[in-house]
Amino acid sequence: MCDEDGRLYLIERAKDLVIVSGFNVYPAEVEDILAAHPAVADVGVIGVPHPHTGEAVRAYVVLAEGATIDEDALIASVKKTNRAVVAHEAVTRMGWGAEVAAVVQEKAFDYLDAPIARVGAKFTPIPFAPAMEEWVVPHVKDVLAAIKKTVGKE
Repeated sequence: MCDEDGRLYLIERAKDLVIVSGFNVYPAEVEDILAAHPAVADVGVIGVPHPHTGEAVRAYVVLAEGATIDEDALIASVKKTNRAVVAHEAVTRMGWGAEVAAVVQEKAFDYLDAPIARVGAKFTPIPFAPAMEEWVVPHVKDVLAAIKKTVGKE
């Protein structure tokens, strides 16, 4: 559910069970395991269609404040998920998001099943009015739209 300011609130899980090659996988259990890592601030796990196993588990992870992800971990994640979504507040033409996308393209291009989705501020002069700033800065709905497009659920 989204409020009038565009903030997203999760009310409940749509499915409590993901069946991967006939095995029952409970997203809540996977979330508990991932959330135990000190670098993870928040995590959400869902089931997504998979051509060979019926369904696959996909995790969306928010790093804890000050936590970092190294290049090897980033590439390993792309190799497992075959997708990449880079979200940041800078414009998508520059900044650290461009560097992350470049590293993924260079080191994991052959593993990608979809283009790298990049979500960032709109390319415009620096806004001074609050309404303009609201339009420029990326929001949760922008990130969710990029994720849905990347997994083919526009």
